[in-house]
Amino acid sequence: MTRHLAAYWLKEAFQRGKVAKPEGGLWHMFRRAWATERKDLPLKDVAAAGGWRDTSTLLRYQQPDEETLRAVVEFDRPRGRAWFELRRPPDRKPTG
Repeated sequence: MTRHLAAYWLKEAFQRGKVAKPEGGLWHMFRRAWATERKDLPLKDVAAAGGWRDTSTLLRYQQPDEETLRAVVEFDRPRGRAWFELRRPPDRKPTG
């Protein structure tokens, strides 16, 4: 199936369903939703599966959502340890 045939079918579905075609492009709203729903997965894998050549393009499609924003705001770091200590493997000693 070509992208032109798929676009024709999508336009036809909007028309038959009496739904206004979204402004700003035919597929963008679907690509944004698809990318946003996969924010918790590895970027390179999502970019490859979605047909993006690099992750910077994918990041433009991913949108903030209420659930993720709430998790960021309510994040509670364990007390007594800095972020760099949380990232260091437990068997390594601090340097310097």
